[in-house]
Amino acid sequence: MAKPAKKSTVLNIPAEFGFVDVMAKELLRRHGANTRSLSEITVLTTTRRAARALQKAFLRETAGRPMMLPRMRPIGDVEEDELLLESDMGIGGVGEKLLALPPA
Repeated sequence: MAKPAKKSTVLNIPAEFGFVDVMAKELLRRHGANTRSLSEITVLTTTRRAARALQKAFLRETAGRPMMLPRMRPIGDVEEDELLLESDMGIGGVGEKLLALPPA
């Protein structure tokens, strides 16, 4: 027997409220004492900076209590390595030399 599909939820936050604070508070309210279920949620953010801000909002809401956080996926940031491979600087050119450099 097939499992029923998970219900997707879209949360709309008015512009006058701080997005990450409201998001963290609402997710904690919905999941109550079972914060482990937060790890089953995926939150799409616009940038990596927004994902970090959401992590900090969870810390503020829980007074730093350790917990499993939702997966946070930035959809607006691009991977620099992928850009090099797709650009004119790709393999065989300047891009290959840049990718071969040791990390700073």
